[in-house]
Formats: sequence, C-alpha cells, structure tokens
Amino acid sequence: MALFQLIAQEYRRYVLTRGFLLFLAIIPISIGFGALAGFLSEYAAPVRAFTVVDATGRYGTEIDRVLEQRHLRRVVSAWDAYVEGLEAVGDEEFDLPDPFAPDDNTPARRIAFAEAGGLEAANAAIAGQLPPDTPLAEEPKRNLRRVPPPADIEGLPLEQAAEALRPFLNGDAEIPGSDDGLFAAVLIPADFGPDGAEAQFWTQNLTDESLSDAVEEALTVALQRRAYEERGLSIQDVRAVDSIRAPFDRFKSNSETGEAVSVREELALYVPLGLAYILLAMVLSVGGMLLTSTVEEKSNKIVEVLLSSVTATELMVGKLIGLLLVGITAPVLFLLLGFIALTAFGGAGEVVSAFRAILFGSPLVPLFFFYFLLGYLMFASLYLAIGAMSQSIQDAQSFVTPITILLVLPLPFLQMVVTDPNGIVARILTWIPIYTPYAVMMRINADPPVWEIVGATLLLLAFTGALVFFMGRIYRNGVLSSGGAPKFTDALKLARTSSASA
Repeated sequence: MALFQLIAQEYRRYVLTRGFLLFLAIIPISIGFGALAGFLSEYAAPVRAFTVVDATGRYGTEIDRVLEQRHLRRVVSAWDAYVEGLEAVGDEEFDLPDPFAPDDNTPARRIAFAEAGGLEAANAAIAGQLPPDTPLAEEPKRNLRRVPPPADIEGLPLEQAAEALRPFLNGDAEIPGSDDGLFAAVLIPADFGPDGAEAQFWTQNLTDESLSDAVEEALTVALQRRAYEERGLSIQDVRAVDSIRAPFDRFKSNSETGEAVSVREELALYVPLGLAYILLAMVLSVGGMLLTSTVEEKSNKIVEVLLSSVTATELMVGKLIGLLLVGITAPVLFLLLGFIALTAFGGAGEVVSAFRAILFGSPLVPLFFFYFLLGYLMFASLYLAIGAMSQSIQDAQSFVTPITILLVLPLPFLQMVVTDPNGIVARILTWIPIYTPYAVMMRINADPPVWEIVGATLLLLAFTGALVFFMGRIYRNGVLSSGGAPKFTDALKLARTSSASA
C-alpha cells in the first residue's frame, strides 16, 4: 500500500503543477502561433512598393507579367487549400471542372485557371455545392506593387538616378503612391544584356528576396524570349514546349499492390522521425524531473523521512513508476486529441486520412510507448543514481552533461538514417542500446530485417535490465550518503556493494 501511495504522490506532484499544465499547452500554443504566423504573413504583411528605371523601355512590362504569374500561383494554391479544407471537414468531394479541381499547380493549369475566369469563376462553380452561409474563397493579398519613379529621375544617367533614389529607399523622403515608403528600385541600363551591362537592384532590406528573385526571373525570361525570336521561334511555340511535363510515377518494389507510391507511403517514412524526436524530448524532460526531485529530497533531508516509511528499493520503484506515468500522460492526451481531431475532420483530405491511418492503423504508436518505456528506464535509472550521489544540482551536472551529450551525439547522422534506413549508419545505431529506441522508430516503416530489430531489442532489454539493477544499487547505497561532488570511482564502489549501508 505504501508503494502505491508513493507512486500516486509522485504523479500528483508533477501532473497537478502549473509547469506541467504549461508543458501540455506548448503544442497547441505552438500550433496556434504557427497558424497566426501564416495568417500574418499572408494578410498582414506590408505592401512592398518598388520602382523601375528602365533606360531601354522594354523590361517594365515583363516584370509586371512575372509578378502577375507569381500571384496567380498563390491564387491557385489558396484555392486548392480552400477546397481540400472544405472536403476534409465535410467528408465529401465537390464536383468541379478540371481547372478548378485541386491538382498540381503547374503552369498549364494556372493558364487554364485564369482563362476559365479565375477565382471569381471558381467560386461560382462551387457556390451551389456549399452549405448555407459558407464563405467563399478570398484572393490572396498582393504584397508587391510597382509605382512610377519620381518625375525628376527620368532621363538621368544610371549613377545619378541611383543617388537620387537613395533618400526614398532609406526612408528620408516619401514617394507618391506608397504609404510605407519605397522598398526597392530596379535600374536597367540602355546596354543591358548577356554581353552588356548588368541590371541593378537597390534596397535597404536584403533579407526579403521575393522581389529580387521575381525581377531576376523576369529579366532572364525577357532575354531568353529575345534569343528565341532571333532564332525564329515564336513565343507561343516556346510556351507550348516549356509547358510539357514528363508523366512520372514512383513505385515501391516490395509493395504488394503494385500501384504508384501513395501519400500514405510517403508520409510513413517521415512520421516515425517526428515520433523519434518526441521520444528523445520526453525521455530528457522526464529524466530531468526525476534528477531534480531526487537531489532536492536528499539536500532537504526529506528522503530520510520517506525512508522511515518505505525501503530504498520501494522509494526508487515508486519514483520510477510515478514519473513514468507523468511522461506517458502527455503523449496519451495528445494522441487522444489527435484521434478526435483526425476522426472528426479527416474525411476526404488525402493527407489527413493518410496521417490518421499511419498513426492509428499501424504498430507505430504501440512501438512508441514500448521504446519510450525502455528508453525511460535506462536514463531515469541513471538520473536516479546520479541524484542519490549528489548534494546539489551543480554536483549532478558533472555526470549529467556527458550523458546528455552522449544521448544527442547521433543527431548529425539522422539525415543519413532517413535517406538510407537500412544502411550501415542506421544498422550500427540500431545495435547500440542507448540509441536503439530512436533508430528502430525511424527504420520501422522501411522494412528492416526482422532478425535485426528483434536482436537489437533483446539486447536493449538485457542492457536496460542490467543498468537498472546496478543503478538501483547505487541509489540504495548512495541516497543517504554525504560528502562532496560525486566521482566515477564512487559510483563503481556503490555499484559493487550488494546491500545498502546501515
């Protein structure tokens, strides 16, 4: 009975604190901030005003055309997201003509979308199929606007024009047509060309490259078009050839269906990576709680009071199980909320449906909790032993820091495991017990050899059992000890002692 009370006490001690509740709120808060950031970047971003000083008189319209094409790309993407979102929520598919049915955002489709009437016609095509009071899709905000240069700039040599525009670019003067000042100026010399002078892009903000990229693309396309014309090719022919895309599908050789790779199969390669990161974060966070609790109880003499009611072994087991339940609580709650959300809103959305099938229709979640249990027992027993030998958190850091470094050491190799889950690096990490939980989670959907996973897991079980056994000895023999900072030799001496000192 005392053991169960101890487990319940340890569990309530953390679960009912504001810190743990804040930890539970981190993910929904992060999702909310991500959605807010996306909204602000789309609708609250400033309108970038720019001007073009073109000594040739030929490239301003080409820049406008490229900006319009980029805006059309955003319109089509926003429309597809709007339709797919409604389909996922309503668990139904809309009957839409080809240009308006969600598909790849290719140049040919964008041209067809615009020629069919654009967003206005798309809204008209879907309006009759929407529930009452459903808002229609809105056009994304135009964040780039071309304004004419100041009147006294026209006709000036390029160097003088650049100097005259500096006050407008630096915010020292206002340019007509822009409330937020002049973001950039494009200066195109009269001898601009592949073998001539280069165009100049002037701005104070070097981090936002959307406009400079668009201008560079526009000038490149214009030069290419002129080269095509000089070789007798019409623009229509060039566009027709450029719009050709090779029909291409990927197939998995060991798939039983023989069909092209689906969204589910692609997601199945990356979802385990996310679970592996969560596994690492949970093990570190819960282990840190355990270390802090152990050191505080020892330094405040609380452990002596506890040991008057329970044995050192019961105290250790109670702490391990109590904190284990704390660590499981967060992912269980998130999985329940995710299951409810994916069930309620996972209707016709292909990605959402695939994500739901991967999480709840495969062994990923049970494996996650199984390897979390083993990983937790490994590092929690280490933290318990370190805490039992330490008089303060500062003393414990001499042991904790190397362990943490050892735990995160393989992070630079994770990309190699993702791209080659059955390669030599992945296989080596699988057979190192402290990395086995994360390596197996990342490889499990890549069809690794069964004997390898079973063998590595058995080795992990044996290693974890031995580690818990010897760390238990250190805890029992060191929890009432006193002295300075712990040393490695002290840990070895305590681990060799079979029974706690009196």
